[in-house]
Amino acid sequence: MARPPATLDVFTAIGHPRRRQIVQLLATGDKAVGELVSELAASQSTVSEHLAHLRAAGVVSGRPRGRERLYHLERAPLRQVSAWIDHLDAFWDERIEKLRHVLDDLQGEGPR
Repeated sequence: MARPPATLDVFTAIGHPRRRQIVQLLATGDKAVGELVSELAASQSTVSEHLAHLRAAGVVSGRPRGRERLYHLERAPLRQVSAWIDHLDAFWDERIEKLRHVLDDLQGEGPR
């Protein structure tokens, strides 16, 4: 199994489609590796490798439950993604509003 990079951040961690699927599944509740393997129709080694990347970025945590490990979605790191998207939205909303004013002025309508 490949080791996750030591500098893995949340953006890198969720950059892979399979890891985003795992995040979506864990958003519905805690799951054991076997459940994820079944729901993703993927090998256990593949799921474990992706979980290692998500754990390294703090996106998921695991705790023992009998002979298996139960994984839990950690929402705090995902807030970084949400904050970044909110920042981009505000930037583009401001740009679009400025463009609207310029276009209105060019058409002689003035601001709305």
